[in-house]
Amino acid sequence: MRVSIVIPSRNRCSQLVRTVERLRDAVGDDPGVEIIVALNGCRDDSAAAMGRLGPGIAVRTVDLAVGNAASARNAGARAARGALIVFLDDDMDVAPGFVAAHEAAQAARPGAVVLGHAQPCIEGLGWYDQGKRAWWNDHFTRLAQPSCRFTYRELLSGNFSIGRELFLGLGGFDEAFACREDYELGYRLLEQGVPFVFEPRALSLHHDERTHGQGFDRARREGEADVQLAIKHPALFSLSRLGPQSRKFERACALLGERRLWATLSAVLGLLNRLRARSLWLRLDAAARAYAYARGQTASLDPVAIAATPRHDAFPVYDLACGYETVQARLDRERPSAAEFRMGWREVFSIAPQPGAEPLAGRHLPRLLTEHLNAVVRADAASRLPPMLAPAPPPGADTAATVLGELDLEDPRPEMLGVSAASPSRWLVRCGARPLGWVRHQAREGEVTDVRSLVAGQLAAALVQEQLAQRLEGPSSVRLPPISVVICTRDRLSTLRRCLSAVRALDYPNYEIIVVDNAPSTEETAEHVRSLRGVRYVREPTPGLDWARNRGAAAARYAIVAYTDDDTRVDRGWLKGLAEAFAQDEVDVVTGLVAPMKLDTPAQLYFEDVYGGMGKGMSPRWFRGREMSPAALLWASACGVGANMAVRKRTIAKVGPFDPALDVGTATRGGGDIEFFHRVLAAGGTLAYAPSALVWHEHRDDFTRLQGQLRDNGSGFVGYLLTCIERKSVSRAAVLRFILVNWGWRWLLRNLVRPGGHSRGLVLAEIHGAFLGLSRYRVARREAARLAWTRVEAAPAELAHAS
Repeated sequence: MRVSIVIPSRNRCSQLVRTVERLRDAVGDDPGVEIIVALNGCRDDSAAAMGRLGPGIAVRTVDLAVGNAASARNAGARAARGALIVFLDDDMDVAPGFVAAHEAAQAARPGAVVLGHAQPCIEGLGWYDQGKRAWWNDHFTRLAQPSCRFTYRELLSGNFSIGRELFLGLGGFDEAFACREDYELGYRLLEQGVPFVFEPRALSLHHDERTHGQGFDRARREGEADVQLAIKHPALFSLSRLGPQSRKFERACALLGERRLWATLSAVLGLLNRLRARSLWLRLDAAARAYAYARGQTASLDPVAIAATPRHDAFPVYDLACGYETVQARLDRERPSAAEFRMGWREVFSIAPQPGAEPLAGRHLPRLLTEHLNAVVRADAASRLPPMLAPAPPPGADTAATVLGELDLEDPRPEMLGVSAASPSRWLVRCGARPLGWVRHQAREGEVTDVRSLVAGQLAAALVQEQLAQRLEGPSSVRLPPISVVICTRDRLSTLRRCLSAVRALDYPNYEIIVVDNAPSTEETAEHVRSLRGVRYVREPTPGLDWARNRGAAAARYAIVAYTDDDTRVDRGWLKGLAEAFAQDEVDVVTGLVAPMKLDTPAQLYFEDVYGGMGKGMSPRWFRGREMSPAALLWASACGVGANMAVRKRTIAKVGPFDPALDVGTATRGGGDIEFFHRVLAAGGTLAYAPSALVWHEHRDDFTRLQGQLRDNGSGFVGYLLTCIERKSVSRAAVLRFILVNWGWRWLLRNLVRPGGHSRGLVLAEIHGAFLGLSRYRVARREAARLAWTRVEAAPAELAHAS
């Protein structure tokens, strides 16, 4: 017998049967694997159900009259005959290869504890369920990072494997713990020097069906268990004190009683969820959870004195000036529990001993550096910035415009992007391909400003840390697949020339350029494009941006199609940023950062600073449709814009092409890109936002054109929402609630009633467009159907012309 799989269970017969049946299917008829079910005081039909299982690997049961999960797991381990024990919870379904993955990881690292990946399978769409999904996903994403420093909190009892002799030799789980017994075992293992290893291929689906009320009860029991941990292991002592909010809960508990208090809180939170009052829900939920945890702690406090964490006066010193790899190698050799890091003579930061954490290693260095990046930037990167910005402009210069520039920490020479002389300036700070954030500067006459102080003062430390953390992980080894670049244009040769000049200069090994000329009125574009070497010209006679996008996808030779508009200028590393995001096979669509090319006029400044522009931030994000609520699915505009997007051709084949009734060139005037994003996510797909895939966009330069754009935005957004109703991608009720609450009140009416920096005239223009969109959509839908039929009839002649 090689492997014993131990599953504890208590009065959850239906979940247990599903788990065991899926496990037997995954194991097959392997004679070296056994399944042990430890029934912990069950009063339901669990024991009889195990006896009624069909043919397959036999399941042994161990019955305990009384006890808890820790005693059940220990009893199963004592009954095990395999040299390796895999602990599994009764609400988990294992994936094929689950046992083999645990065995392979154990063979690669003998004597280790292997932590499997318990992927959340939570069907609820409420905010509590969304929070559970996010916690589990963030937990395992962190474990998968090479620089993760494992602590006792990483050992979760639901999916891990350990040698039987090691487990029993340590005494197994401490049966005095009704909760956190896995944390307590994890602490003892790390104290004995047992390494932890994360194995993502040891995959199980975790059906976490806890209700909100059960979550509060869990928080209270965790507070009690943490006091037990502190008494047994004083280094782990931490006490949550009752704050002002908790004292209000205390008075309510005295008035209502504890059980009625939690029932009332659950009902109020459920009502807030239905009313979509998210900020109030978050505050109340966090306060209630903190009160439950603190109440559990204070109810369990023992009057005995709990020793404080021992003080360490001297830490080993590591000099970062010796080189990054040198420090990593020394950490790997010495494995200290604490360390002091210096840059030459100057102390940068120290790491105090962390009870219940594994010793420091070289792979931890990237995260340690980014957690203390302020000092690192002062000591290293900032010293390489240029010493000053441009001085103030001469008297009489235009001060309405804003100079745009770039500052690259790897190549600190500023590159001017906008107009020449202006008083205000704005600088996009980058570290290679990764944008870190904007730095603003208002020059005064005769003033010279130190860039280092601007970067330190204006870039939030958390933002810089997040971006440079990826930088410090080392150079990317992502494969760069061939990409088809599609530029859709219509009678805008001057802007197209600028766009093509940037696209042809891309730093990418293998790509093609396709210009789709959409219903042109002249032959100027065709003549120019055909004169360019390596650029293909395709004509799309039917007017409409989505017709052109679909024609470009059909003409593309490669599996990934990247789109940009003719009024943009792409960054040299644009395609590399897209390719890095597509390295994950689950990604269907990638969008990128869209920055302003010019901020010369008040209209451009308004669109970028007040309306929000086209950029979606400097942090990479992933949107997984299967984890999103209907409201989040409908806010597909938060995912990116069509001026900077790329899609796999297989995704277009799966969900269908861009909707030709939407976007520029049709009656709806917009919405085609966000409708496509929504359709991909609603089908369970994944969209990645990669800010390193950067393009610069020229905004409308006067308020008359901007007003028309915002009117078209309102019209296109209504067309998009009506398409969602027609396609039934989400329920009609969800769309109506989104229109009334999320878009109608929280965006349009709130900006109209309390405009802040918004112009009421421009808000009214968007509202006007929304009402126009109701009639425009029907016109556009009929026209798209007519044109589709016309194209079928004209297909032979059209193909001959294209050739």
